[in-house]
Amino acid sequence: MLERLLAERGYLIADGAAGTSLFSRGLPVGVAPETWLSERPDVVRAVHRGFAEAGADILLTNTFGANRIRLARLGLEARVGDLNQIAVELVQQALHAAGRDAVVAGSVGPTGVRVGPGGLASDEAQAVFAEQMAALKTAGADILWIETMYAAGECRAAVRAAIDCGLPYVVTATFGRDGRLVDGVAAKDLVCELMGLPTPPAAIGANCGEGPDQIVEIVRRMASAAPDAVIVAKANKGLPRAVDGALHYDACDMGHYARRARAAGARIIGGCCGTAAEDVAAMRRALER
Repeated sequence: MLERLLAERGYLIADGAAGTSLFSRGLPVGVAPETWLSERPDVVRAVHRGFAEAGADILLTNTFGANRIRLARLGLEARVGDLNQIAVELVQQALHAAGRDAVVAGSVGPTGVRVGPGGLASDEAQAVFAEQMAALKTAGADILWIETMYAAGECRAAVRAAIDCGLPYVVTATFGRDGRLVDGVAAKDLVCELMGLPTPPAAIGANCGEGPDQIVEIVRRMASAAPDAVIVAKANKGLPRAVDGALHYDACDMGHYARRARAAGARIIGGCCGTAAEDVAAMRRALER
């Protein structure tokens, strides 16, 4: 479906921030968004529907932290299978209610622990990712969406798991101000490495980070290094500020960001932290114009 939609239009709109949207609907600060998959499925479904009605072509499941290691902190490590199942079903239900046809992307975030020497072994991390990915595949996700990878070693473990899973996969990494991952790998080197695999990602790019300006520059570097790759831009809505115990994001014209990201070479454009449904609609309008 991803390839078909790209062929029809040339670019696609991804959704915004599930966490931000849930916090705005009452999720207490410090509570994992995944807990609302079973406790408040109506709210999670409404968030997805809002992004769908705003024009998103790709909806990510609310499973960023739904791996065994992160869920263990909540005492939910035995629920990897059913929480990922619920998450996919909620996106599918939201699309049905909105009357939209869109890609259901199974969100796979980092383990939350160090992967490599002194931490979780790479093969153990791969097994953690494989468990979650298998659940997303069984539930009916169209594609795996590996996101917010800070370190190349952990990213490689997730990619190996995705290839073994057999679903198409997308990779977006989060880079520091120097345009490198925490273990020093530059954006252009990461895209060249992954696009050179026998089973390369369906799309690759950057998310989160330091806001639109940084993401646009990283997109430019990636597109230059791998002209044939489908590049993803999913920037935060500016930088966060703590106000009265809650995070607020600097004013940011997400429509302007979308046009800049497209000009830099991105073909999938969405938002990360701070991005609400109205921002997705603004990106859609700006690109259509």
